[in-house]
Amino acid sequence: MDHKTKVYEIISQNRYENGIGKIVGSLPTPDKVREEMEKHFKASTKRNSIRIILVEDYGDYKIFLQIPDGKSKYDFYVWRALFEGSKIKDDDIKVPMHNNLAEYYTKLKSKPEIEKDLIKAVIKLIIHRWDVPEIFHIILIILMWN
Repeated sequence: MDHKTKVYEIISQNRYENGIGKIVGSLPTPDKVREEMEKHFKASTKRNSIRIILVEDYGDYKIFLQIPDGKSKYDFYVWRALFEGSKIKDDDIKVPMHNNLAEYYTKLKSKPEIEKDLIKAVIKLIIHRWDVPEIFHIILIILMWN
């Protein structure tokens, strides 16, 4: 069974761990990721079987971490799944790639009703590794100025 099939099975059967709210505030810097992953999810010491952890839930859009079963001491994958109600929509789960962000950014940029300053601000927020509440706070401020 390939990774996608295993991950899909675990998610669709609700056999994942709930990790929502374990990491709060800004995302850890690259040099601190291993330490935070171990602290909150035992990512290096609990690797005897594949583990899927729900880390963000936006209703129909959910983000999961996959801790592989022994591949290496620290590897993990980020998966996103699109839902329709309580079911995965059209079997749509995947590991997002950088080109997905680029495609989304291009689509967003082409929409005339979206302020270019807002897009630039969101990109800066991502670069600075701010978490979702910080991003929403800054977006709200930007929208109030316009």
